[in-house]
Amino acid sequence: MARCYSNLSTVHHDQGDLEQAKGYIERALTICLKKLDPDHLDVVTCYNNLVLFTKISVSWSRPKSIMNVHLAFV
Repeated sequence: MARCYSNLSTVHHDQGDLEQAKGYIERALTICLKKLDPDHLDVVTCYNNLVLFTKISVSWSRPKSIMNVHLAFV
C-alpha cells in the first residue's frame, strides 16, 4: 500500500500538484514507519521525497500562484 501512495505522489508531482504529492508521500511514510525499520530503504526514500516535495513547493509557491492568476485571464 505504501508503494501505491508513493507512486501516486510521483504522478501528482509530475502534474505539478505538489500539495497532493506531499500528502501521498506522507501517507506512504506513515505506513512504512509502521511496518519497516527506520533505516529501511523505503523509509529513507519516503523521507527524501518528502523533503524534495516540500522544498519544491516552498520555492515554487509564489511563481505557481502568479501562473494561476495569469491562466485565469487566458
